Amino acid sequence: MMNKKTNNLKSAPTLTLPHGGGKNCLMSKANLAIRVGAKGFTLAEVLITLGVIGVVASMTMPALIQDYQAHKRVNQLKKAVSVYQQAFTQMTNEYGTLDTWGLTESDKGEVDENGKRIYDFSSSQLINIRIAKYLKGLEFFKADDVMVHSYLMDGTTTWSGDNGWKPAADNRYFKLPDGTIFGTGMTTANCNNENSICTSLWVILPNANKKALLGKDIFAFDIYPIKGIVPRGNTTGELKQDCSKQNPKSNNDRCTAWVMFHGNMDYLKCDDLNWETKTRCK
Repeated sequence: MMNKKTNNLKSAPTLTLPHGGGKNCLMSKANLAIRVGAKGFTLAEVLITLGVIGVVASMTMPALIQDYQAHKRVNQLKKAVSVYQQAFTQMTNEYGTLDTWGLTESDKGEVDENGKRIYDFSSSQLINIRIAKYLKGLEFFKADDVMVHSYLMDGTTTWSGDNGWKPAADNRYFKLPDGTIFGTGMTTANCNNENSICTSLWVILPNANKKALLGKDIFAFDIYPIKGIVPRGNTTGELKQDCSKQNPKSNNDRCTAWVMFHGNMDYLKCDDLNWETKTRCK
């Protein structure tokens, strides 16, 4: 008679562990041994991983912060221009387009006894007084008020002089409740065709420290009799001819067209942007 083979492996005893609600859960000793013996990360491995994460973060965070701030500035500018555009449309609907106003020439080439150039800002003041009817809560600047200290994009080359940017005439610049400043530039007497500029619009975005950079905080628009408010700057070719952080002598007031059309300020990061071939930095 054949002997029945027996299994030499005894079944693993079980441990009874207390579990919530008075219920028991069973865990085999083998499973418990596996769990207890599982190997985790060493302290050195954790520290190395954290160090790598820190290095990567230190390399990427400044760029992310710059992109966020630029995106915020772009939205602020577009919102500000939209507010002004609505008021400007209402004004011209009531008073007519600027070419019918009989604007005066701001720069007649005259100088005073000290050789200082004389400007006539009466038409600039008139535009602001009329448009004020359609903007709520604005505050006019006086002629000698320091609005901001303005610089080129390098942040060190002053643009308005050491004494700050002043309106040069009462009621020529005004500030909205959110801190945005609008200013009317010099006017032209003969803006009687579609390609002639009647005046310019300056937009200074809110600055807590009153230090404003062209192309980042300060933007210029030209106002035509038919086309209306147009962002200043060329719309073809290399951008650095008009707008460049690396070249302080470039016309930083001509960055506006790029910002309004492309919705970015990548010229703050790279200097090889092109209207046709490259509209963002890598």
